Amino acid sequence: MNTSHLIILLVRFFAICLTIYSINNAVYSGMLLSEPNGLSIANLAIPISIMIAGVLIWFMPYTLARSLTGYKGKLESESSPMSAEQFSTITFLVLSLYLAYRIVSDGSYWLYYYLNHEKYGLTEIGLEPSASMFSTILELFFFVLMVLGRKKIFYYLKKIRS
Repeated sequence: MNTSHLIILLVRFFAICLTIYSINNAVYSGMLLSEPNGLSIANLAIPISIMIAGVLIWFMPYTLARSLTGYKGKLESESSPMSAEQFSTITFLVLSLYLAYRIVSDGSYWLYYYLNHEKYGLTEIGLEPSASMFSTILELFFFVLMVLGRKKIFYYLKKIRS
């Protein structure tokens, strides 16, 4: 098993987590049918879009693994011992995927909250929800830095170590 195989497993695990999260949201949306205000478009759009993303990610793990690792060879190659750089890449991507899951789950919650806060009698968004929305935006910023700039980060970590 090489690095790409492990990343494919992680990508598929991420797709499973997204799908489970979307099912949880879909059940909640289904329960809103009995409410007097009924079901809104946001209640349907958020779980459906997360489920579609999970399914797409499930069916494209090779493409994602190649784009995340920059691996150009055949994925069916023999297994080889893992180097320290490969191990750091995998742990870095595990952290990135966890952060991506947190962003999707928190972001969908806050998007729903933002779109429906007036519907439930809240005239303004409070300080704590606003701070949590801001922290989700910061998580998104760090996620983008982690995924797009991981080679630079590894470069500086190696420089600091030596």
